[in-house]
Amino acid sequence: MNKLLTGLALTPFLMCGTATIAADNITIAEHTAWVRATPPGTSTSAIYLTLMNHGKNNTKLTSATATISERLELHTHSVVNGMMKMQQIPFIDLPAGGTVELKPHGNHIMVFNLAAPLVAGDTVELNLLFDNQQELLVVVPVAKNTPQSSQDQHSDSEHNMKKPVQNKQPKSH
Repeated sequence: MNKLLTGLALTPFLMCGTATIAADNITIAEHTAWVRATPPGTSTSAIYLTLMNHGKNNTKLTSATATISERLELHTHSVVNGMMKMQQIPFIDLPAGGTVELKPHGNHIMVFNLAAPLVAGDTVELNLLFDNQQELLVVVPVAKNTPQSSQDQHSDSEHNMKKPVQNKQPKSH
């Protein structure tokens, strides 16, 4: 049985700019999300964030969707014959009690065929899909470079929230 957090319980997370879902002993939280701004004419970008599984069961991030593009892929970087190579991966493991950072030169969400340039200061709605049929809707700020530290982000988000992060109930299949 799925257990969703109530608005009252979400208040501390919203104030910190964090999204959280809870279901079947899996509690997933996100923070420090950002998407790289793009100059006009650029059709790709990347989304970075930290995912935390506070639950007792392993899960996997299996895909992501966003209105900015019809094509988002989970990617990683690896070194092959001394050359850095980016490649698509089918999922990103999120172990029970673990934290996974999606970051430049590591795992990330690649965005292809952007509908329009991404401008610093804007936000993007990102829907993360997990293998347990849970979905997490995250409002992601667009930034030119790596945003401030999470400690600074926490302070800024309390005073400059543009749009609250929302949770989305899983779709019936």
